[in-house]
Amino acid sequence: MNYNRGNNASEAAWHTPGSNHDSPNHSGKRVLYKSGQWELEEDYYCSSRTGRSPDPDGGTQGERVTVSYAFVARPGYPEGWTCRYQSPTNWGDEITLKEAERILKSWGVKRLSY
Repeated sequence: MNYNRGNNASEAAWHTPGSNHDSPNHSGKRVLYKSGQWELEEDYYCSSRTGRSPDPDGGTQGERVTVSYAFVARPGYPEGWTCRYQSPTNWGDEITLKEAERILKSWGVKRLSY
């Protein structure tokens, strides 16, 4: 799904064509440009593994890594790299870029470098 917010768009996001939850992959990207300049870029990767969600309402939770680069500091994102790991037992723990790359490599997925 692609989206933006009207003619004065401040962000865009999309799913990688052909990505699914059946195999490890780069599943999508989001960019923010609220100031008219590139502010934040995020890439989403999923492993294809799922488990019971820690959410009290139940359901399943997939395993994923989010790799973000903030071109300017913003709330929750210091300037530079921020990475998060999410699984049925971890609800978005912050990890280093090196650790994110190690996890992606173990899934057989290469981090995008553009």
